[in-house]
Amino acid sequence: MVEDLVSLADVALLAQVGRPVVTNWRMRRAQRDPFPDPVNREGGQEFFSCADVVAWLTRTGLGRNPRAAEDAVAFQFSGRRVLADTGLFRGLSALLCLEALTGPLPGDPDDLLDLADERDPDDEFLRREVEALGDDLGRLSAYASLLVRGAMDAAEPFDALLRSRRTPDAPGSVRVAAAFADLVLDVAMSAADEAGFEAPVLCLPRARDLVLLANLPDWLEERPHTTLALFGEASDREARLARRWLATHGVRASTLEAGDGTGLPKEAVLVVRLDDNDREADLAWLNELTLQCSTSMRAVVVGAASALTGPLRVVRPGRPPASGVPLTPAGEERRQALQSGFTRAIVRLPAGLLPSNPALRTAMWVLGPAHDPAETYCADVSAPLTQNPSALVDDIAASLVGRPERRGHAAPGRFVRQAELVMADGDLVALHLDARMTATRGLPRLLDDLVPAVSRPVSNGWALSVVPNESPGLVQRITLGEAVDLGHVTLIRGASLSDSDLVPTPDVGVLRDPRELRSRDHLAGLTFRALGAHEHLRVTEPGDLIFSTRGAPIVLLDDSGGLVVAAPSRVLRCHIPTEAQIRAHAEGRADEPKPQRLVPAWLAAGLALASAQSQDWRRWPITLLPPGVIREASEAAAALAERQRLLEDALGATHDLMSTLASALGAGLCSVTVERKSA
Repeated sequence: MVEDLVSLADVALLAQVGRPVVTNWRMRRAQRDPFPDPVNREGGQEFFSCADVVAWLTRTGLGRNPRAAEDAVAFQFSGRRVLADTGLFRGLSALLCLEALTGPLPGDPDDLLDLADERDPDDEFLRREVEALGDDLGRLSAYASLLVRGAMDAAEPFDALLRSRRTPDAPGSVRVAAAFADLVLDVAMSAADEAGFEAPVLCLPRARDLVLLANLPDWLEERPHTTLALFGEASDREARLARRWLATHGVRASTLEAGDGTGLPKEAVLVVRLDDNDREADLAWLNELTLQCSTSMRAVVVGAASALTGPLRVVRPGRPPASGVPLTPAGEERRQALQSGFTRAIVRLPAGLLPSNPALRTAMWVLGPAHDPAETYCADVSAPLTQNPSALVDDIAASLVGRPERRGHAAPGRFVRQAELVMADGDLVALHLDARMTATRGLPRLLDDLVPAVSRPVSNGWALSVVPNESPGLVQRITLGEAVDLGHVTLIRGASLSDSDLVPTPDVGVLRDPRELRSRDHLAGLTFRALGAHEHLRVTEPGDLIFSTRGAPIVLLDDSGGLVVAAPSRVLRCHIPTEAQIRAHAEGRADEPKPQRLVPAWLAAGLALASAQSQDWRRWPITLLPPGVIREASEAAAALAERQRLLEDALGATHDLMSTLASALGAGLCSVTVERKSA
């Protein structure tokens, strides 16, 4: 008989603890009863005897699952095979969906089959997958219940299963960045709003494209009149999987009659992804879609930027593609799609939106009826989508209703006449780079925003004054290493976390490099549940210093706190004494603890200078302040930090103003007068 084996991830699931906790158990080799040794290794992954692990958990009393021995039966077939066996994968997804719909599953297989028949009488999404499990049904049901029991909600295990899919019929599921999914839905909903749709229907001609609507359940809560339609027959495995995901999240989908854009319901908004496996076929399909377009529909099409925006010309051996060279068959299909006149926006998006291929740039076409004059918004967006997504959505929405004016923001593209776009045989979104004339709509409004931001005095209502004393004293300095040894500063080492521990939309961000503080709102991180499972983790507090000596040393102050710092970065924590501590120290009361003599902002400034001279952080000098000046030093630090923020904001606006002003002056839209004010 083949021994049941489990991975470390399975052990964490069985014990109902976080994955790093299991790693800590293995590292404690000096204990009397060490963690069992692995009995097999496959593809670099270690596997352990399930019986040995259960016995060890029982002896040590570790973990949070008193039913570990009973639940171990779930791993007899599913623990190692579920992500590699197509039948088990489909069956597990069906059981997770069924549990999300009904609550805890019954233990008897016959009752499970009856429940599946009751929930899916027409066999649209899960009944046949449950029936196909046969003798594995009971064990896989126990495994599904174990997954749900350790999750925050019933839908979380289903989502995790899709992310880790590695079955033979789908070696790896396509995933998109959260910002990309947000943008697709933003554009689709904006298109419906600008068209005046009262009950828009999001249509997916290809079930696999549901990955673009990962945030749909949250949207539908705010837009109850929006519905979803999905193409796919009862035998279509991808369509059935998509319907299971939707049902797990409480969303029902109607069925499209065809997957080629015909027979659509009224007020349809199509969402389509071209995978670029067959570029000519994809662009031919897009061409057919534009021919099917009507004034009562809109479409959002995404795909590889090289196909949707790049030059598609015949390449001669030894020569780069040149203007005037004939188009490839794929290029001809794209040109015909442009000739339909339904292309309202063409946008090349930044790289990094597909985690499976982070270097690939994607692009988006938005289809809708033309207005007079017929123009298409063309943009090359290289900045991260998280910087200003609403500006891009506003421009696309304006292109759909014939209002191509800029909306008071620095738009990344321009509106191109239909005839000019159709005749282009090069890069569709780079036309503005070599154009001699460019549109100037919106520049006056943009100047109205930028000029006041740059011209206003950088002041926050205070003036810093320094009064010298007649009796100078001595500056008392110690090294950072001595400060740590003496307890003036607490050193907190960075947590050991792997990429698999992180989620893109966390409750608590994880910081690996101090420089990431400047973009703290966009960090990957941990959920609150995962944070609770990592008992050794500590979250930063306002005033903590985050530093790293890898490469060029850097020390930055965390004003807000609330982050988990991961290795190789570390944290320095000092505390500002209270007024009572300062008074007690001045009065010489021995029963009061000695107040700390460090202010985080001053410490950060001193260490920033010292780190430029040496990589040995323990030898960095720091200055100890007298307890009596701690309060005024803290107030001065806060005021200087506020002034620095205002200066940085004004500097950023200055760069934008100079670029915008050059365009406005060149177009004759304004004149400039500089008024010099006396001090």
